[in-house]
Amino acid sequence: RPGQPVMACERLLSGEFKKYNNNAGYTSDDDRNTPQAFSHFTYVLSNGQAIVVDIQGSTADVYTDPQVHSPGMQYGQGDLGMRGIALFFGTHKCNSICIGLGLSQFQADFGGTQMALPGFAGGLNFGLGVGGSTGGLLTF
Repeated sequence: RPGQPVMACERLLSGEFKKYNNNAGYTSDDDRNTPQAFSHFTYVLSNGQAIVVDIQGSTADVYTDPQVHSPGMQYGQGDLGMRGIALFFGTHKCNSICIGLGLSQFQADFGGTQMALPGFAGGLNFGLGVGGSTGGLLTF
């Protein structure tokens, strides 16, 4: 943006830094269920319109620098669209969190979730500008 520089800051992540999945289908062999279930959850919550991947950060469930895939490829160069979504689900194995949340298995036609999602009736809004990644922290 000529004449309008952008800067993003985030707090220092302490502890061991790990990459749990990426935007091209990699999923770690780590025994952590939360990162993979989080990606799956974002797909379900968005009604199949987006998935947050490239989950990396501290082992205390504080994540940074995610990438979003969407059917319309609206989240920058790393957004691989339906191919990226399929790559995630090609390697994802539903875990106890996915099952506990009632998350559906991936389907070409989105099947949804059995879980009631109070406060999310309008769907998931990532609050991102078109053409970039989030550059923010995801915490739970």
